[in-house]
Amino acid sequence: MGYVKKLHNNHASGISGYGNAQFYMEDVKGANSSDDFMAFQVYGLNGTKLTDPNTVAVGDFVVIYGELTNYNGTYETVGKGAAYIWKSTNPLLAPSKPEPQEVTLLDESLTTGLGSLNVANIKGEEEWKYVGGKTKAVQMNGKNMENEDWLITPALDLTNMSEATLTFKYRFSEAITAEHQGQYTVLVSKNYDGNVANINNATWVPLTGISYDAITVTESGDISLPAEMIGNKCHIAWKYNCSTVSHTWLLRDVVIKAMTKVD
Repeated sequence: MGYVKKLHNNHASGISGYGNAQFYMEDVKGANSSDDFMAFQVYGLNGTKLTDPNTVAVGDFVVIYGELTNYNGTYETVGKGAAYIWKSTNPLLAPSKPEPQEVTLLDESLTTGLGSLNVANIKGEEEWKYVGGKTKAVQMNGKNMENEDWLITPALDLTNMSEATLTFKYRFSEAITAEHQGQYTVLVSKNYDGNVANINNATWVPLTGISYDAITVTESGDISLPAEMIGNKCHIAWKYNCSTVSHTWLLRDVVIKAMTKVD
């Protein structure tokens, strides 16, 4: 068994006009080995003649069964139907693993509405809403009143993923001082059940990486989801939880991508 290295000099195609194939073989594909074995006048399985000129081509993996001889120092098949050829994939090679693929789990521009994102208005009169005109984004403005409002993605299926990242664009109406940064957070949960009534009973893990000095539209860059979320279904949320001092938080172009898991 081996790979077809080159066709016999007398052959313009993979087989002769007599229905047999003649070619040189090598153990390792493309190794430029010497012509140490020749398939001479081999036929198809059970001695059938080969009719398709493309039956044998350079690079094919083939298995030959039959009688061999040493002809002037070159090992070859006896010929005249004494050996048969079987073309196949190489059974000695392990199947190649599929390559990880990048998939988009969520892509919401938020420039025409909330899309698939959900709003949970826990406290206060204001809530996350779409703003048209020149803004064309989703935003939350507490108007210096006590508010707790969540903007939440649908469930993201990470069960067959190896990693996942979140990106979005955002800005604040003013830079957020250190003492108030905890009022504007991005969170992820693997045990939120999608019921707004249970939102504060779920375990939410903070995501870091945003700039609280972003007073112009800013790209978050790739924010990796924690390893504990991979392999589960999870939700991502933007939580606005302010009391007497509050600023507008604008959001758009939410994209969540993941890499498929390869075992």
